[in-house]
Amino acid sequence: MRVVWLVSVTMPQAARMFGMGSGIGGGWLESQLEALRHRCSVTVIAVNPHVKHICQGLRDGLEYILLPHGSFEEFVAVLGRVQPALVHIWGTEYPAAAALAEVSDPDHTLFSIQGVMTACARHLNDGVPEQVLHSSFWQRLLDGLVPGHLPDKMQEEFDASAIREQDLLKNARHVTGRTAWDKEEMARLAPQAAYYPCGEVLRAPFYEAPVWRRRDFGDAPVLFLPAGNYPLKGLHRLIPALAKIKQVYPGVKLRIAGWKPVDKGPALRWLTDAIFPYETWCRKMAQKLGVWDNMEYTGPLSCEAMIQAYLEADCFCLCSSVENSPNSLGEAMILGLPCVASQVGGVSSMATEGEDCLLYPAQDSDALAARILEILGDEALAARLGSLGRVRASRSYARENTQTLYDIYGTILDQGSPLEYKGGLA
Repeated sequence: MRVVWLVSVTMPQAARMFGMGSGIGGGWLESQLEALRHRCSVTVIAVNPHVKHICQGLRDGLEYILLPHGSFEEFVAVLGRVQPALVHIWGTEYPAAAALAEVSDPDHTLFSIQGVMTACARHLNDGVPEQVLHSSFWQRLLDGLVPGHLPDKMQEEFDASAIREQDLLKNARHVTGRTAWDKEEMARLAPQAAYYPCGEVLRAPFYEAPVWRRRDFGDAPVLFLPAGNYPLKGLHRLIPALAKIKQVYPGVKLRIAGWKPVDKGPALRWLTDAIFPYETWCRKMAQKLGVWDNMEYTGPLSCEAMIQAYLEADCFCLCSSVENSPNSLGEAMILGLPCVASQVGGVSSMATEGEDCLLYPAQDSDALAARILEILGDEALAARLGSLGRVRASRSYARENTQTLYDIYGTILDQGSPLEYKGGLA
């Protein structure tokens, strides 16, 4: 069986092969790809504007192809040469997915649901005040000269992605997801498509990593937030909760994975404040509530560094306005770190309230604070949540999910006739 994967990021193996350093994403697919390559022949395609022409090469029995544009013509050329029995498109919202879907036969094309962009666009800026959301003429002008992070501009991008997703799914015949929520969303967005449940596989080091152990944190517990650089991830709801937690634990530290908000010093702060309004609002809120000094940004983390960040935390926080099945929650749970998560989207398919995770209404910062304080104040509860969370995540992210995916491929191919793609690379 010859399968083509289209992924939305350049995977680490491809990045190294084509001289781009250690890679810029896609590590969560590595384990599944490694297991799948022993069952079928896989060609992994990604679009990368840094390459000037189609790049292709073999590494560890897998073929990687980078396309400069992800155009219809490029996909015609690639599929004409590879002649896949099946095309597997990971994600539904990016332009290359639509271009490849035009070329591939819908009866032999499988779409993996990641986040549901229609829902993400709807909830992107939940809880953010209007004065932060709407940029002025001058902010737009400055953003054009020095690109920043304007919430309404991001909303436009999310809305465009949602429209692309809706158009793509109208013609989908086969989709795979992993939560009750994404199954419901697909019943609405792609009612004509067959839905195949299939869990994902985490990055390999998480299966071999040490198990989290509670430590004596005194008055300085560490909370870990996996992302906080845009409103969907809910940092603005965690900051008021942090202020309440600080009343009980004065030395509390909130570690946020990712880059610290841009700050070029007092002379240029007017500029960064203008082009990063959400980050500015969060900083000013934190300063007003007296918790800015309790917040720490880690910078981008490698897989190993991410594991260490989980193990050094006392509570994991997922504060998103919507999620499908965030791998960060699965990673924290499989390490045994007690977790608090917003009860949104597919989270309820990953965790059971009070059993292996504590859930709270996404918009309620007081409830978030209370749930975190429960874990910090009750050693037995933290241990139970961590232990049962580890069991749950080990089941949800079982390595056997790769076999399930392979079986889905077989089911689809059993239903369709053989293919022959025209074209080919020169």
